[in-house]
Parts: sequence; structure tokens; C-alpha cells
Amino acid sequence: MGARVRCTSPDGQTSHAGSTDVFGEAKWPGLARGPWTCEVTPPDRFHAPVQTGVVAVVPRKPAMWTTVVERPARILVEILRPQGQPRAKVAVRAVCGSDTWESRAGLVDGLATLFVPHGKPCRVGLVRPELAGDGPVAQARLDCSSAPCSEELIGGVGESRTLAVDLCQSLLDSDELELAPALEGNAYVSDAERFPHALREAIARLESSTVARELLGDEVIDHYLNYARTEQELYDKTVTGYERERMFERG
Repeated sequence: MGARVRCTSPDGQTSHAGSTDVFGEAKWPGLARGPWTCEVTPPDRFHAPVQTGVVAVVPRKPAMWTTVVERPARILVEILRPQGQPRAKVAVRAVCGSDTWESRAGLVDGLATLFVPHGKPCRVGLVRPELAGDGPVAQARLDCSSAPCSEELIGGVGESRTLAVDLCQSLLDSDELELAPALEGNAYVSDAERFPHALREAIARLESSTVARELLGDEVIDHYLNYARTEQELYDKTVTGYERERMFERG
């Protein structure tokens, strides 16, 4: 389960802390006798408050305090990509009142898992990511005017609901992305922004691009940057035929 547990001694001078194991248990031997106060903080995905209880420790007898944290509901989201659409780790967010969960869709399968509180109506939509990975976010809202949103979904304890989202209406086609004014005249002598002419310039542009990281994810961008830097480094170590002819033979 991975819940965080802290138990404090009767005099408040000693405490033990740790995480629950796969059986949902946390154990400490040799505790001083008397009433110990314990707090259990469930993982974020459970959307549950801190549980507090008291366990009395007596000699030669195990002391046990049991609390129950109900499993959250899950919304399994499939991102439908049009044929030929570039794959992107788009962010998917569930908003259930003040509770939220954001996840990134997989590059290969286009699947994302959202952990939501059970018994609470939730809406799901594509968003500009707030997190690099998965977890609750501060922005408990969806902009359904520029990106597709689902109808309200309610899941029971431990229940899984499924949802498909069409990427055609995603943020890649958002009205927020406006075209620049049309260029008139000779583009070669204009001051229009140009594509990179060299690999070194392309690397610098990609390094500074926040949009690319939002749409494709850090793993994809870091992979391409590593590849490009390696190619540039190998090129810089190579003496070309032009350089030999121009710099050495004519020199």
C-alpha cells in the first residue's frame, strides 16, 4: 500500500516512522508500555485523510491497531490518435470537485490511469500538463472550450471505468495556437523567423522549447537531445575533405 505511518510514545519523547509493506502492515518491536498515538497518511492516489488512533502497549502481548482505507476508483483513459498523427505523451486530468489526478498517456499504447475518489462525480479532459509525472495537481479545473472533456463519471470502491478521448480535438488543435500573419514578398531577404540551418542551432532551439516538452514529454525530448549532441560531437571531431583541401593543401 505504501502508506506513511508514525507512532508516538505516551510521553511524546519517542516516535517511530515508516511505510506499510505489501500486506499493509508497519511493525516496531520493543515499544515502551502505555498508550501510543499513531497516524496513517494514505498515498495521494487514495484521496483519503490522515487516520489517527491509539494503541495500548502491554508487556508480553502484541499490540495492534487496525484502520481501513478504502481503495480509490480508477478511470482508464485511451487516447485515440488519428492515423499519421505524431505520438505525444499528452496530459490527462480528472477533476472531482476539489480532488484531482493528472497522468501522461503512454507513447506506445496511448493509455493513462487516473486515480479518483470513489463515489464522487469526476470529469476527464486533456490539459496543458502541470506535472512531469502522475499525481494530484493544484489546478482543479478543465478548459472544455478548447479541449475535449468527458461527461461526469462516478466509480465505486476499487472500481475501474473506461474512457476514450479523441486527440483530433486536443490541445494540438487548440484555438490558443494562432497562425502568424502571412508573409508577402521575398522570404529570402525578409526578417521572417527561419528554421535552424545547422544541427547546433537546432539543438539550442529544442533545449529552450517548453512547448515540445509539454507535448512530447521529457523522456522523448531528452532522448532526441542526447542523440543530436552525440552527432554534433562526432562531427566536431571529424576533419572533412573540404577542410583538408581548403585549410591544409591550399595553405
